[in-house]
Amino acid sequence: MKNWIKWLVTATLIAITAAAVTYNTLPVNRINHHSLLIILGDLDGDSTWSQSDEERLKSLLSNFFLGNRKQVWILDVYFDGSVDEEDIHFLHFLHSLHRSGDPYVALAEARAAGKSFPRPREFFRNISREEYLSRPI
Repeated sequence: MKNWIKWLVTATLIAITAAAVTYNTLPVNRINHHSLLIILGDLDGDSTWSQSDEERLKSLLSNFFLGNRKQVWILDVYFDGSVDEEDIHFLHFLHSLHRSGDPYVALAEARAAGKSFPRPREFFRNISREEYLSRPI
């Protein structure tokens, strides 16, 4: 009877040791990578497209230097360091987004009208929190 208990204790200790060694030697992601989801055209930071975004977009386009660095960075759609005609052309798609609030509804409306419209996934960007964001010119 005592041999049976010794074998059970020994087997349990071996199993616990093997589990601990396996757990501590498995590769894990030791570098934490945090990112921000940027919604292009969401200028007020409420994670939706609304009329207040439309108003801020108009004021930023009329006087580019009034916006803070993050707002101006969101306007740089192609990430080339400047807000130029290509970015402004893309931002005009945001007018229909601000009306509907849903990129899929805006896409369906544009297709029904026979107009081109970007895929909804193109309105979202992930950026690293550690990345320095220089203000576009």
